[in-house]
Amino acid sequence: MLERWFGPKIHHYLHLLGLILVAFGLPFNKVLMSIGTILGVANILLEGRFKDYWNRIINNKPFIFLLGFFLMHLVALLWTENLDYALHDIRIKLPLLAIPMALVAHPIIKRSEINLILLTFLTTLTLISIYNGYHYSQLSQTDIANNYREISQFGSHIRFSLLVVLGLVLFVYFFFQYKKWRLLFAAAFLWLAVYTYFSQVLSAPLSILFLLIFILIYKIWPKRLLRYSVAAIGVFVFTFGAISVQKTGYPKFDFSQLDEYSIRGNLYYHDSIHPSFENGKPVNIYISYDELESEWDKYFTIPYDGFDRNNNPIKGTLYRYMTALDLRKDLDGLKILTKKDIDNIQNGIATPEHLKRGFEGRFASLKYALENQDDPNNSTILQRIEYWKTAGQIISKNLIFGVGTGDVQDAFDKQYVINDTRLSPPNQLRAHNMFLTIQLSFGILGSILFVLFMAKFLQFNRSINQLLGFCLFGVMISSFFIEDTLETQTGVTMFSFFIGLLLVKWEKIKPADS
Repeated sequence: MLERWFGPKIHHYLHLLGLILVAFGLPFNKVLMSIGTILGVANILLEGRFKDYWNRIINNKPFIFLLGFFLMHLVALLWTENLDYALHDIRIKLPLLAIPMALVAHPIIKRSEINLILLTFLTTLTLISIYNGYHYSQLSQTDIANNYREISQFGSHIRFSLLVVLGLVLFVYFFFQYKKWRLLFAAAFLWLAVYTYFSQVLSAPLSILFLLIFILIYKIWPKRLLRYSVAAIGVFVFTFGAISVQKTGYPKFDFSQLDEYSIRGNLYYHDSIHPSFENGKPVNIYISYDELESEWDKYFTIPYDGFDRNNNPIKGTLYRYMTALDLRKDLDGLKILTKKDIDNIQNGIATPEHLKRGFEGRFASLKYALENQDDPNNSTILQRIEYWKTAGQIISKNLIFGVGTGDVQDAFDKQYVINDTRLSPPNQLRAHNMFLTIQLSFGILGSILFVLFMAKFLQFNRSINQLLGFCLFGVMISSFFIEDTLETQTGVTMFSFFIGLLLVKWEKIKPADS
């Protein structure tokens, strides 16, 4: 009907418009992602060439396995108890069906159109990153140290960092495609690389590592033994290696040679049972309560038993800060602190290392967490270790069929009670590992379907010598090890969008474009 009014290409133009809206919305706005997805599906239905759609779908093996994985969500409703959450989960994951199906049914193969879609994504991503970077430059060191997530203004800092790494890959792709614009693409690449460093999101270097691994897989793919085993071994090692992470214990320290009294003759407190560590040095030693309490008001505006501006006991922040400076927690150590040090402590900065921009400050927090594993709360790495261990326990009880589409959080809640978990209620979350979530939701069959989809997708891209498919897939899969990527709208839309584009063979690059 629309063809009568607007010409024979109207459905193709609407199809492109929907994809451009998704590309524009990914770094910027969820509403645009939804509108683009709905437009794409509605346009396919209005076009109505169902026989052509069917022939393309049944001949696309990677999509068939992806379709089977999505349908597994419906099958698993049979043994789920929390139907409300199950329907919510299916609604969130609709792009996993809608976007790839629309792109397989009505494939985009013209290089100029694909480039238009990808350049829309890159332009939006770059502009948003510049805005984020400007906002970041206006933050004080204290703001950054207390909440590095503030760098991302339009969504999750983790998912935006993943989009940035995808952008890095695509800028390399365009760098080799267009000689005239190489300087511009190189400049944009360098900017996103700098942004990645200052964002402090550790998933970014993990994504780059997986990018290199998948490039290696692409190169060695013709060797039959490695065709499927590399991906399978990688999933096994990273996933179950994470579950088996055990407490490493405190760094070694000799507590037998500690002084009992300060220079002023006051008794020191030493805790060798729960010492806590800062950069390899025990925090809870050489503490003179008498000297600190008597002089406290001369240095601090916050009371001795009060809380810093990060809502932590200010005494604990002081002890960590002084330990980092290799000072004893007595009057003489207190006198060495500068006004800047005092301000940092009251602002919740536990060590000068946290004031460093970029990954250096983030690694300081990570190192402290790994040295002090008694309390996993408020540490992203320790919380994830608890999530992975808990997920492994749930999987062991529901190995064949899983717990069902809607019962994942309920299963975690029950297991946390059984474990008498150290996690506080707000931190008692799900697996934060997509592979584990798939296994504990749908059991062995769900995992097999997804692994087969991955294998078929990579096989298809290798058969058409599409290195870009391996690179983008590697970056997206990297997020599966630390996030439930397909459980969020941005994550599932990102995955579906790029997977859908890469499920069909593009036309070859013309010599004039290279």
